[in-house]
Amino acid sequence: MPRRKSADKCSILPWLSAKPDSREGRFTQIGNSLLLSPKFKELTTGARSLYISMAMEAGGQREFEFPRTSAIKYGFPTTTFERLLKELLSVGCIVLKSSGKNTREANVYTFSVDYFKDT
Repeated sequence: MPRRKSADKCSILPWLSAKPDSREGRFTQIGNSLLLSPKFKELTTGARSLYISMAMEAGGQREFEFPRTSAIKYGFPTTTFERLLKELLSVGCIVLKSSGKNTREANVYTFSVDYFKDT
């Protein structure tokens, strides 16, 4: 039985990678239906970028942590991150599952499965 290709040997299209050999250890799939969803298009450009960064950080999991250090890694200044996070939470495309404010731990978020689906 053939072994599954490990993620560190996956090549993606050259124009979707910053690496010369296009080999990525991790990448995100984004469905056409999400990008064309009226609700996704209503989000600000920054909120869409944050949502995609969160999807990358979640690594395919519905529940994920996205601490301030991750926001900085993806290029979001602290105040911008807080504003965009409030936008995503207020519209309901992500949900705060548990707050780590009192314990100084990362918050845990969940992606809403039905938010972007057209009704």
